[in-house]
Amino acid sequence: MLVAVLAIVVLVAAARSVWVSLYGTDIPFWDQWSQIMTQIAPLKEGTWRVSEYFSPHNEHRVLFTRLISMALMELNGGIWSNLVEAYANTVIYSVTMALFYVLACRGATRSFALLMLLAVVILGIMPYDWENTLVGFQNQFYVMIAFAIALVGIASYGRPNLATAGLLAVVAFVGLFTMASGLFAAAAVCAVVVLRTWRAPLPKIYVACVVAAMILVVLCGFLLLPDTPGNGDYKAQGLIDHIHAFALALVWPLVPVRPRHFLLATMIWAPSLIWLIKFLITRTTRDRDIFLMGIIAWVLLQAVAIAHARGHNITSIPSRYSNICALGLLANLGLALSLVFDEQLGAHRRTLGQVAIALGAGVIAFVFIKRFPDDMDVVHQRYDFSRMETFYTRSYLRSKNPAFLQHPSLTIPFPNAELLKTFLDTPVVQSLLPPSLQPDRASVPDVSANQKSFADTALDIQKSVQHFMAGLGVSTPSIFFKEEDGDLSTGDSPIGACSNTDVNETEVSTAPFVAKSNDPMRFYGWVINPQSRITGRFFIVLSGPKTYRLEVNPFMKRPDVVKVMHSKPRDTFGYRAYGILLGVPPGDYAVQLTTAANPAQLICKLPFQLVITS
Repeated sequence: MLVAVLAIVVLVAAARSVWVSLYGTDIPFWDQWSQIMTQIAPLKEGTWRVSEYFSPHNEHRVLFTRLISMALMELNGGIWSNLVEAYANTVIYSVTMALFYVLACRGATRSFALLMLLAVVILGIMPYDWENTLVGFQNQFYVMIAFAIALVGIASYGRPNLATAGLLAVVAFVGLFTMASGLFAAAAVCAVVVLRTWRAPLPKIYVACVVAAMILVVLCGFLLLPDTPGNGDYKAQGLIDHIHAFALALVWPLVPVRPRHFLLATMIWAPSLIWLIKFLITRTTRDRDIFLMGIIAWVLLQAVAIAHARGHNITSIPSRYSNICALGLLANLGLALSLVFDEQLGAHRRTLGQVAIALGAGVIAFVFIKRFPDDMDVVHQRYDFSRMETFYTRSYLRSKNPAFLQHPSLTIPFPNAELLKTFLDTPVVQSLLPPSLQPDRASVPDVSANQKSFADTALDIQKSVQHFMAGLGVSTPSIFFKEEDGDLSTGDSPIGACSNTDVNETEVSTAPFVAKSNDPMRFYGWVINPQSRITGRFFIVLSGPKTYRLEVNPFMKRPDVVKVMHSKPRDTFGYRAYGILLGVPPGDYAVQLTTAANPAQLICKLPFQLVITS
């Protein structure tokens, strides 16, 4: 068991550290600016009050997220860094997954434990939860999950005495300060107690104390919910919204969801239903199975909460909630394995069960493989935005020119440019900013290892991992247009076809598109590139007074284009390209796409001109 736990912690933390290194940045993002301004800065100034630890953040009270952030800042010499938090979160999440494994495999056979180990590691290293992986503030989800696992574990394995009841009450109450939906862990404990009592009567005083304590905790949780009228637009509007959003949670990881996909939900959730029917009839089971069923009850309650709070016009489960859904997958797998490996089944039934598990695992693995490119596309998009945010924020800090902040949301790290300017102009906030935002960092010589902060070390780790991965062929294109000598494709005949649906979220036609030097650019469209068998990457080339190119890494499959253009799927890609017109002089530029080969070949010419003004 110890070897398996270490394997989970090391492998999951290492894999997630690679994701953080490839696509993370140390710049604050949205809620983190408010956290710095209202919590971190007062702590550094000595005006912080203990009551602020428990103050609302939207509908949540994120005590542990604040404690982690403040502790890391203190250890970091008074410097705040999202990158440091994101690396720390890899350990928090890997330990959480290891805790689940220990409790789910207690007393299990070797085959059961090995298969669960593989499932935990594989799910733990995948990037479907990219929001929680890349943004340090999102560790609130990890902490809430850890509390829920611990609480259900105590209720499932603990001796039915008053000491256990007291421990459950304390842990459940403290768990209210992870997130708002932390209160549902207490409800899951009630489900566990009911299951244990159905199996064999527990002491009545124990049952009464636990149920009463959990009810009080749930009531406290609802009383602690702050009024957040701004979130009303996200809430489910009526029964249909609730049912639709709840169903989306049940069919995760499928995206997009179609009616036939609900057959997969039956496959995913069948083990818990079969186990429950069997248990109600036989009243025999193991503590391990009750633990897994308690986790499933918690996941279902979380799905109800997601449906209620975010169910209006929802089309898929946001990535930040996917860790919850993943836990449901693992718990159902555990029950399926228990039904097949641990029961006294005949040879034919055992073989049939093993085949069913293998088919189910194969289907789910296929779903993850199919969705992986889309997940990576969103990760790349977030990374491009983060680098733009870093560039414009640092440029403002250097120049104090507010024009650098006058750009659309997501190209600057806060939705309100004026409020962001206020944050950046505050001296205490400036002193807290991470290394990549320090305006004079380029002029500071390298410091010795013992003088480096964790934030500097995190950047060094990131650069080392990026360099190593680049050697393996995994790298991310620059967000800046690079000047090239000569026209890259004059006189070439197009070898493919393309279309640019919009530029900067504006539909384009044959009319010129006007932008300013140093503006962010977003190109969205599709390309048919027969050279994709050699390399999937291509360039957006601007040909004018000088020639500039931006490397693009297409990810999205476009079956709609394949259908209309009768192209080969392997040659057809959708793309989102983000670039900054840094140093690109004013003038009229033709826009074309070329291959990344040397020499480059013209794929196609776009039907509009890009007019850059000063």
